[in-house]
Amino acid sequence: MLGLDGTLWSFGSNTSGQLGCGTTLFRTFFDQVESDTDWAYVSTGGWRTVAIKEDGSLWFWGSNGGAQNNIYLPQQIGVDTDWVKVAAGTVHFVAIKTDGTLWGWGNNAEGQLGVGSEVDRSPIPIQIGEDTDWANIYAIGGHTMAIKTDGSLWGWGNNNNSMLGDGTNRQRTTPVRIGTDYDWVQVALGTLHTAGVKTDGSLWIWGFNTFRATGDEAITRPHPERLGNDNDWVSVAIGDWYTLALKADGSLWVWGSGGLRFGLPDRDISIPTRIYEDKHWVTISAHSNRAFGITSEGVLHRLGW
Repeated sequence: MLGLDGTLWSFGSNTSGQLGCGTTLFRTFFDQVESDTDWAYVSTGGWRTVAIKEDGSLWFWGSNGGAQNNIYLPQQIGVDTDWVKVAAGTVHFVAIKTDGTLWGWGNNAEGQLGVGSEVDRSPIPIQIGEDTDWANIYAIGGHTMAIKTDGSLWGWGNNNNSMLGDGTNRQRTTPVRIGTDYDWVQVALGTLHTAGVKTDGSLWIWGFNTFRATGDEAITRPHPERLGNDNDWVSVAIGDWYTLALKADGSLWVWGSGGLRFGLPDRDISIPTRIYEDKHWVTISAHSNRAFGITSEGVLHRLGW
């Protein structure tokens, strides 16, 4: 977790040193990652962490291709100081530089680096295409999605369950345009489904519908489809088989196989259902079986169990 003062904190499983505290000890409490106060951006994936400092330098720690190569303290990647965004998938990474170029490294068995091939891995960042208008980047498992400065949505990599939203289930080794809209502001990636928010506050979802995670009874949505008619959604996050979303009034909603986890009477929920009604939420995040939220008072909460 990134603090407002530029400090970086971590806790939980640490089998590969992904907490960055110099050991592999499990942490049940927040522990500061070194003593630096100039962290600006952080992303976690699998058993590894990647982060950017205020000076634009890029850092990594955790699993690096086997126990003998694990990195237990933050280690700088290269010497460039123009990184602005980074996303960690399970075994690959993608990042954006200040000039709007897009870069990737790590595993590429499913084309998730977007470099036009399935060459298994790149040990150093390599440029993805020649475009200079990338704005936001997202990664998970074997696929990647990104938004350009014009609001267009792009995806590549594993697409077995139509989670890219291009109308097919074909794997893509280079970025492919998703639809024709220019109003995407945020997307959230799950291993089997994807959700996104547009500038008008509408919520969209696509991919495989295990446990009703896409909010209805459809088996698969090959294209982004609107969920409901509300226009006050501001962000969305995806965990294992469930989706969380935040509205402009600070209310938090869940659907999919998350009911029991979040204290509701039914496991599978086919429509967005409000949870934690006594709190005003400002930020949410979800990854695998963990979800967190921050309230307007600045308090961090573990969501569900």
